[in-house]
Amino acid sequence: MDSDSFRLICGIASLIPAAIAYTIYFRNMLRGNTKPHAFSWLIWGLLAGNGFIAQVSAQAGIGAWATGVTSVACLAIFAIAISKGDAKLTRFDWILLGLALISFCLLFIVDNKTIALCLTLFATLLGFSLTLKKAWHYPHEEAALSFGLNALVVGVIFVRKSQKPPL
Repeated sequence: MDSDSFRLICGIASLIPAAIAYTIYFRNMLRGNTKPHAFSWLIWGLLAGNGFIAQVSAQAGIGAWATGVTSVACLAIFAIAISKGDAKLTRFDWILLGLALISFCLLFIVDNKTIALCLTLFATLLGFSLTLKKAWHYPHEEAALSFGLNALVVGVIFVRKSQKPPL
């Protein structure tokens, strides 16, 4: 299998679980079963959007598709979460959102790729901590299957990044 075919297969393989995960999440959210933490989805949408732009500018091709879909889905969930999501925002939530947005803004200033990656990971973890805190207190308001499927997407991306076709 040549490298281009491998990339195409990985690109498609990363889109399938993402599409299923977001379909489940949107369905549960619109039914009122899942109540997303709006700030988490805003952070994730901005970071994925930034990653998508970086991938497209580096000619990532099909490898950028999953990141682009993730950004659009996260920002759509954020928009819906404003009215259907978790309305129990605390001062701590606002502080974490502020820290994540500062980290996001610093990405445009920092030239060192390692520092930029650390800032991205820090902001991502802040976003995740908001959802984790909410899920801990209200586990029935989150869709674990969707998060599991998105972990599968990340796994496919890691396989793809190895850039070694299996055959």
